[in-house]
Amino acid sequence: MLVGRDNLLEKEINPRLKSHRPFILVGQRGIGKSELLKWSYESLNHTGKVFVSCSNSFSLILKQIVKAQGEIVGKLHNDELENKIITGKNLMIFIDDIDRMTQKEAVFFKALNELWTFYMAGLEPFKEHIKTIVWGKQKLIVHPIKKVFRKELAENCISHTGTIVPLTDLVIQGRGIPGRAWAIARGEALRYDDDRVEGEEINIAPVLFLLIAGIMIFRYIARGLGDKDLYLMGGLLMGVAYFLRYFIRLLTKK
Repeated sequence: MLVGRDNLLEKEINPRLKSHRPFILVGQRGIGKSELLKWSYESLNHTGKVFVSCSNSFSLILKQIVKAQGEIVGKLHNDELENKIITGKNLMIFIDDIDRMTQKEAVFFKALNELWTFYMAGLEPFKEHIKTIVWGKQKLIVHPIKKVFRKELAENCISHTGTIVPLTDLVIQGRGIPGRAWAIARGEALRYDDDRVEGEEINIAPVLFLLIAGIMIFRYIARGLGDKDLYLMGGLLMGVAYFLRYFIRLLTKK
């Protein structure tokens, strides 16, 4: 059940499925990209389609594609499976967890890229070898569920897990991230790569800019007055400001 996703499904995903236009679902961990991709796969009224995940081995992915083409897998090796796929029936392919795609997989998928329609989901930033696959495809950003739907999400978690976690805790702590809400309901202690939700980030760039600009003005005035001590102090403050900027950048990456 995709709670609070009607707008995304109706305005973005469904029109692209109907017209066979490729897309990539992106967004923070636990936001629901995989569920949306699975829904898209199941909703597409097309016989030639296949769903794979780069979390699985390359061998398993190849076998899944061959079976979807209506061919017999047998005891073929990977290179034989690749040739069988390339020369076989074209498919609509749904690829989940593309951020885990290996270089070997990327080379293979690149060979299909011009002939097959790709629908994908993954966690950015993508590595260089993956960018050749996603280039030119429409990115659909999956945002946290709006506040008006978060109670419904929490109720859904409770009904399916039987958790004793209070409804209000799921609403507040889940913060509109389905994966987080489900994890809390199941009592799992999960830490996501980025716990920040859109709208909660504090942009300190303007503050740093004003600080550095102020120090530069301070040094200019000190130089004009011929006060070497103040001028040297301004240089010291400039070094502190750059160190502070570097330190903050390290913290934000964590």
